[in-house]
This record gives sequence, structure tokens and C-alpha cells, in this order.
Amino acid sequence: MTESLILYRFQSERAENAKIRQPFQKAYHMNNPKSGKEEDQHFNMTGEQIRQERSRLKAEYGKLYDAVSEILFRYDPIGINFGHNTDEYEPEVRTILPRLNDCISVSHVRNVIHQEFVRWFDLDSAGPEARYEEIAEEVWAAWQNYQRDPVAGTATARVSKRMSHRSAACLRAR
Repeated sequence: MTESLILYRFQSERAENAKIRQPFQKAYHMNNPKSGKEEDQHFNMTGEQIRQERSRLKAEYGKLYDAVSEILFRYDPIGINFGHNTDEYEPEVRTILPRLNDCISVSHVRNVIHQEFVRWFDLDSAGPEARYEEIAEEVWAAWQNYQRDPVAGTATARVSKRMSHRSAACLRAR
């Protein structure tokens, strides 16, 4: 199957999933009292509105936006990474980033990411929450770096993770 046909089928399935998504959105909103119609607008945005929101979020979050997008693309939890479509997970990034403010641990980040993938796709496509553990660890590390220094604090989470493992090893060696 050609890549363009796969992408077309995926986009068609994504549109079909919007119909199926309603019960999951209802459950999502029940579990997330801060969510509401303003979040549902993400599904009905024009191309221009999406570009404006992306610009606003990139200005607000800086390198964190790109870091989270890169993490999702690298792990590719839905299986849509064709190597060149690096913006494929940007819709999810746009809804994950604002919710990070309420997260206090990796498990909260994992829950948020999973909820957003269920919301954007469906429960079957998103899979179990445990699938998002490593993603959440890297997003949490990137978020922590961003919190420390919003301008320079989003060096890739892998570097941060390696550094914390090295620091732990140094402490054990003492």
C-alpha cells in the first residue's frame, strides 16, 4: 500500500472516529472539569485558526512545543510516523501542553497524554495507558526543564534523563 493511500485511509478513519469519539469525549469532560466547549473547538478549527494557535503556543512554550512533538513522533504511539510527516502529532501537542500546568508527576502526565490520544483518536487506537509510560517520562523531564528555564530549558528529555541517571549513579558511588 502506498504511503499516500495509507495517509488518506488514516485521515478518513480519523474523521470517522470523530463520530465514535463522542462517548469518550463525554467521559473525558466528566473526568476533567476544566475541559469544556473551548477544548472541543480543536476539532472544528480552520487551517488558519490552527496555524494561529500553533504560533501562539510556540511563542508561549518555545522549544517545549517542538520537544513534545518530537517525543510523540519518535515513539509514534498510533503508528503514523512515515519519516517525513513530523508535524503529525501537533494536534495532540496543542491540547497536551496547556494541561501540563496541572500535572504534578509522571503518572499525571501519562494520564493526560493517554486522555488526549483517546480524545483525538479512539480508545482502541490509543491503546492502554501503560503504552504511554516512556513518553510521559520524557515529556515530564522536558516539562521540568522548561519550568526551570522557559527559554533554554527544553534540551531533549533524553539528555535530561541520562543526566539524572548519571547523577543517581554518582550519588550511589559516594
